[in-house]
Amino acid sequence: MKTPNLKVLAVSVTLALALTGCKSSSSNDSQDGSGIPFDPSNYVLINDPYLMSAQDDSIVVSWRTDAGNESKVLFGPKPGLYTNEIYGDSQRLGYQYHYHTASIEGLTPGTTYYYRVITDHTASEEFSFVAAPSDDKQGNLRFLVIGDHQYAEDDRIDRLVKGARYVLETEYPEEGVHAATMVLNNGDQVDRSTLQDYQDTHFGKMKYLSGELPFYTALGNHEYYQDPTASLYFAHFKYDHLDYQGIQPLPDHVEEYYAFKKGRALFVMLNTEVKLSNMTGDEMVRQGQWVKELVETADQDDAIDWIFAVGHHPLLSELGQGDAEELVERVYTAELNKSDKFAMYIGAHTHNYARGTFRDHSGYHLISGGASFDEYWTKRVDDPSDYDKLVAHGSVNDYPDVSRTQQLHNFQLVDINLETDEVVIQTWSTGNVVNPLTTPILKDEFRLNKSGILPDKPSISLSTSQLDMQNDTLELALSEYYSTAGTDMFSTEFVIGKPNPYTSSCEINTAELNVKRDIENIFGAESDADLRGIDRNEDQDISKLYIGTEHTFYKDYELPEGNFCVIGRYRDEMQRWSAWSNPEEFEVYNSDVEAKHLHATIELPLADDLEPTIAKHGLTVTVEGDYEFVNDSERGSVLHTGYNQETKISYTPVDSELDTPNQWLGDDQITFSVWLKPDSIGDWGCYMGNGERTKSGFCLGSRQRTMWATGIAAERAEAGDHEGFTYLRATDYSADVDVWSHLVTTYDNRMVRLYLNGELIAEEEKGAELKWNSDGNGNLFNIASGWSDSSNNNERYFQGYMSDAMVWDRALSDKEIKAIHNQQK
Repeated sequence: MKTPNLKVLAVSVTLALALTGCKSSSSNDSQDGSGIPFDPSNYVLINDPYLMSAQDDSIVVSWRTDAGNESKVLFGPKPGLYTNEIYGDSQRLGYQYHYHTASIEGLTPGTTYYYRVITDHTASEEFSFVAAPSDDKQGNLRFLVIGDHQYAEDDRIDRLVKGARYVLETEYPEEGVHAATMVLNNGDQVDRSTLQDYQDTHFGKMKYLSGELPFYTALGNHEYYQDPTASLYFAHFKYDHLDYQGIQPLPDHVEEYYAFKKGRALFVMLNTEVKLSNMTGDEMVRQGQWVKELVETADQDDAIDWIFAVGHHPLLSELGQGDAEELVERVYTAELNKSDKFAMYIGAHTHNYARGTFRDHSGYHLISGGASFDEYWTKRVDDPSDYDKLVAHGSVNDYPDVSRTQQLHNFQLVDINLETDEVVIQTWSTGNVVNPLTTPILKDEFRLNKSGILPDKPSISLSTSQLDMQNDTLELALSEYYSTAGTDMFSTEFVIGKPNPYTSSCEINTAELNVKRDIENIFGAESDADLRGIDRNEDQDISKLYIGTEHTFYKDYELPEGNFCVIGRYRDEMQRWSAWSNPEEFEVYNSDVEAKHLHATIELPLADDLEPTIAKHGLTVTVEGDYEFVNDSERGSVLHTGYNQETKISYTPVDSELDTPNQWLGDDQITFSVWLKPDSIGDWGCYMGNGERTKSGFCLGSRQRTMWATGIAAERAEAGDHEGFTYLRATDYSADVDVWSHLVTTYDNRMVRLYLNGELIAEEEKGAELKWNSDGNGNLFNIASGWSDSSNNNERYFQGYMSDAMVWDRALSDKEIKAIHNQQK
């Protein structure tokens, strides 16, 4: 039996209760320009309306009443002159809660309209809105960000929303509130998700803007609290008609996440509530694929200059470490970052303000935590000015890609100059509960510009080429920052590592130490009333990095013994990185720091015996079936298996505490590499790895007797045909017998990739952490036959010759794989 769609079911139940008026239509239009008569004295004033879903030629208006079925809107081009009359729908959502919606259509872009909503003998005051802007490349597109405002017990939200209106009216007196085009809301608009919440918070607190600016909302966790299917959320919002270029979400999720174009910008509204919305692995992957399609399409669309994304959960949260949703970083913004048009991801969930940057993309990620249940630094430690105490707390993290975290009620005003392609983002605050402000103050301002010149490439100088780690300190200094564009410095980054064991170059992906710092690091505060916070980088020269303990910086950096190379770069205020400096080299000795393991964790030459030449952990080997070593004309002595029956060669860690494969083989990253010369190609082949067929594990092998494949089971992955175990198939490349093939497969916590002879031949999204099953599969790493039980089926075990099998607990780069292939061929 197919599981019913709970959202549709809930809304259907709601509609069954509805008392529906006429469908949206125009009637009684004034033909002579005199307008439709309206006498305010004949009506009782009702709640303020709420605008949403504005498109090029339409907008949706909603309102609530205690009673009444009529859903009428009068609107026209001048104050008091209503030339059009339309009717919409009404629903009885509960006792004394009649919800009305009407779609106003046939609008002219950029035109101001005046309107009233009417239900029987009640009517609203007159409000105005401006129809959605055209995509002309002139003027400015502005919007507000206000969200996570669930708290309705006092005036904190009122002050915030009134403050947003105040900023628009004082900064842009001629346009007033219509200086902004819309409001983006990042979820948690209500607390307990009851009708009373929607009346008091959704309508009651947003009324200072909602009658004149359309809102676009994302789902938050509080929309589900006492409403497990969020049925009231879906009853209150109408987004099912919004899309971009016809790119739609899954049919059952059209209002859970959606996208729309406004002017020359694309807005992507995500559902990050994967737990509360019971989103399956299939649905999580599909939302990522939907984002991917949006980004690829917008990238080719000359009418799109910028992309903004909104979700409830943050990318990173320094004050609420568990608040982040890993899909935001691993999937959604990973796809968004593939476009130079992507400007910003806006999250919430943590009730404060934070600004960060993407490491290798010119964009920002924010926590716009609205005005809700305040989260102070003192929630974590008694003295939030003490840096060491803060970072020692388990729920606090000083992320290098977050520039500031401040205990503020806040909203953002985003201003896109369509002619210069510059985006200016301002964060305004009305204080917090301990230190409330009646008038908002500007707390942060930053910008982006797609054009411009990169900062100059720096050089690095070293105070010494030999560092005694126990007794000395090494100073690494970038040359003076300079940009011909005149932009200020924003960040520096130093990468220190031993030369890559395979490419011999100084590379970021094999860094022993990576230090990225911004000109500011606001982290902690003097007290709950402190609206600024403590800038840890104030008066620090971030162009210099000290290795050792004799320095004035608030962090110590140390290195293990060995020869190292270092590279560095600058970033400007527009988030543009310079080129990396040329590498400099130095030696470290007398150190007790443990080095990172960047070499293979298991290396099996398979030339003379089955023993590993490299093993990060001690291993024992067991063998079932026959094997032999033979001399091959191309590769010398190689392993021959499966010539009589199944051969299974298994490696087990000596350390009993390493009792699951994720502790010693790989958890969220892994790489297998092997040379194979098969006698035949099996259908369900698992020639290297550990797998319980159709259920768990990670295997390098073949499928359908014709192609190389990787079998993988991962968390938050598509269900596939069998309990989450799916195959990446190299469908465009044949698996040949009697020929040596170098196969490499990698997994990086999202994408599984397959390489043949140093070249990428297939890749696909497969989920998050690997799903091992040590009970079903055994705590093993296998070669020749990787399945826990292949039943001596020659379709599943390897028949042929093997050489140079290797395992890493990280995903190798394309460059490393090419280098290894060239070294071993």
